[in-house]
Amino acid sequence: MDLLAIFIFTFIVMFFWRRRKDAERAQHLIKQKCQTLDLQLLEVNFTQEKPQKMAGYWRWCRFYQFEFSSTGDSRYQGVLIMAGSQYKFDLPVYKVEDDLYQG
Repeated sequence: MDLLAIFIFTFIVMFFWRRRKDAERAQHLIKQKCQTLDLQLLEVNFTQEKPQKMAGYWRWCRFYQFEFSSTGDSRYQGVLIMAGSQYKFDLPVYKVEDDLYQG
């Protein structure tokens, strides 16, 4: 019985450790994407887990919703979908600030 309790405890610890590592990786990927697209990252939230088809296969996916701004006065919501080492971004169409100066 003690061996079973140790196994269950170890499984629970590994499960939460894996979730924490996934959250850190998601935060890093979202920051990197926003920097690449010259967007201001405002907020990141975990939303759900569910099975979804990714790259032709059904996988257990984690969804992270994030808010960003492109001009400083607008807010947009994007989604990062992660399944193991695979991920994809779903970004809405957003306004790009015009850097042209006329004068």
